[in-house]
Amino acid sequence: MPDTRAATEIARAHSPRGEVTLHRRERDGVEVLELRVNGVFVMDTVETSSERALASWALALVDHPTRVLVGGLGLGYTLAEVLADDRVEIATCVELEESLAGWMLDGTVPQGPALLRDPRARLVIGDVAEVLANAAPATYDLVLLDVDNGPDHLVHDHNAALYEPPSSR
Repeated sequence: MPDTRAATEIARAHSPRGEVTLHRRERDGVEVLELRVNGVFVMDTVETSSERALASWALALVDHPTRVLVGGLGLGYTLAEVLADDRVEIATCVELEESLAGWMLDGTVPQGPALLRDPRARLVIGDVAEVLANAAPATYDLVLLDVDNGPDHLVHDHNAALYEPPSSR
């Protein structure tokens, strides 16, 4: 459970999907950033092991992950882990919330500018389901979905389709 004591809102945006906020608090003398969507905790900068594990585990399964898509930017930890792998030549990150991408780019999230300056990083503002549906076959060697807190804890209800098998048409 996130520690919300003395959290200060530092950024807020509204989109068709609701409200996205970024909060700052101090924990044991360290600045902590916390991301919330529609008031629900999404992630913070204290516990990032699941984001990093998602990337490192998936990368280990692929011999040549030269083109990787990450669905969901969050605070950048999954993308950072992907970019830490020298085999990755292009890491495309698809983020639904333009404001979150802006906070990463402008330094509101301090690690954001350096992460997104990596020449292998590509940031796309859009819905990852649409990006995948419009991608040519074999566009990506690996696709990582980090858009929710798992299929049972959706940030947005429309993301449920991401966890379903592809329709058979």
